[in-house]
Amino acid sequence: PTKWGYKLFVMADSKSGYTCDFSLYQGKGKHPSGNGLSFDAVVDLLKVPYLGTGYNVFVDNYYTSAKLFRHLHQLRFGACGTIRENRLGFPKTQANAMDKKTERGEMRWIREGSLLYVKWKDTRDVAMLSTIHKAYSGESVQRRVRHPHTGWSKRAFPVPDPIKWYNKYMGGVDLSDALIKYFTVTRRTRRWYMKMFLHFVDIAVVNSFIIHKEMAEAKKQKPLTQKTFRMLLCDHLSSSSGGGRQKSAVGGATA
Repeated sequence: PTKWGYKLFVMADSKSGYTCDFSLYQGKGKHPSGNGLSFDAVVDLLKVPYLGTGYNVFVDNYYTSAKLFRHLHQLRFGACGTIRENRLGFPKTQANAMDKKTERGEMRWIREGSLLYVKWKDTRDVAMLSTIHKAYSGESVQRRVRHPHTGWSKRAFPVPDPIKWYNKYMGGVDLSDALIKYFTVTRRTRRWYMKMFLHFVDIAVVNSFIIHKEMAEAKKQKPLTQKTFRMLLCDHLSSSSGGGRQKSAVGGATA
């Protein structure tokens, strides 16, 4: 949503938060397709020659569109995401419309070929688009509800499959950002290139930490905390660069 400055479009593993790839946007696309920035940002990151196909991609409503999801389906990528109802191609029918009287937990859906449009009534209307899921398979979600006489209590509401799985798998980029912010090396500076460089260092360190955790779990060992991992990493880097002989250079161009 940021209007000014540089943007990073990031593709992350939905389970671990590992940053698989990213692209730096500087005001205009390198190879615009004519389908819009959000379309190009996703397609450019899904490089079929080395990534392969068969993955499921989860995106938020900035990227979701019928044109993108059809294109991904042709490339053998499944896709699921929240969608803005004013997006081109979103079906508008009175038969499936929701109003203020619609009960919480009610849902509507329309299928157009490989595309499934779903609307669900929660505290507000939620619209989804998916090429992966059924509309509803009997799943439910717990919500706190206030009753005038008994107070707050939990109640189960039916939930569409796309919303359930979106909530489960969408957090990869958020997890990566959270791991970075815990111990970021980024500092306030007017030099934009330095800020970018330090952010790339953060990504590399967090990716290394995620690999360490997965290797430790595979060996049934207890992984290090991120703080301990970073401290050991600093020790190894300083010892491999000559230890005390290089200390005077840290903080200058060498850093």
